[in-house]
Amino acid sequence: MTGDAKTAALKIADQLGIADVRSDLKPEDKVEHLTNLKNEGRRVLMIGDGLNDAAALNTAHVSIAPASALDCARAASDIVLLGDDLRPVISAMKTSRAARRRIIENFSIAIGYNLIAVPIALVGAATPLIAALAMSLSSISVSLNAIRGVRRLFFSCLCQLPYFFVLRVWPRFYGRYARANLKTRKGKAGAS
Repeated sequence: MTGDAKTAALKIADQLGIADVRSDLKPEDKVEHLTNLKNEGRRVLMIGDGLNDAAALNTAHVSIAPASALDCARAASDIVLLGDDLRPVISAMKTSRAARRRIIENFSIAIGYNLIAVPIALVGAATPLIAALAMSLSSISVSLNAIRGVRRLFFSCLCQLPYFFVLRVWPRFYGRYARANLKTRKGKAGAS
């Protein structure tokens, strides 16, 4: 999609392997095309550098301009590239997809935690200390999941440790401690 002449647009499109080429577009034509794409449910990324791209950059979900772009194009963009190279766009797209996956995973972890922890708290089986520890462990596990990368399996196992501790180890330990504490209190009360 460009405001340039058709011959120049086709030449660049052939070099890049782009099949759908729209040329000789006015700024309002670009905005209309992007609006149509958004109405179809597509996520739109716009890259532009000129005055005629500013409105389209504002219309897109995400917009990028190179550092050499006009001030209005840079101001309308969400991201400004430091150089004229567009390769960082590919890296940014990969990063955004990975981040989206992590966000969904973290929501799943949080929902799973709440499905288990809230009923336990509602029946009164969790003291304030246990609830505070469980919430802290939940936050830690979500944070560890967010930073995991190359060592995926390691962090995946590490993220499961808080749940294992809260659901398996802590109730046994706390139960023994509570019974011992109760016996001590009864012994002191009987001695008085």
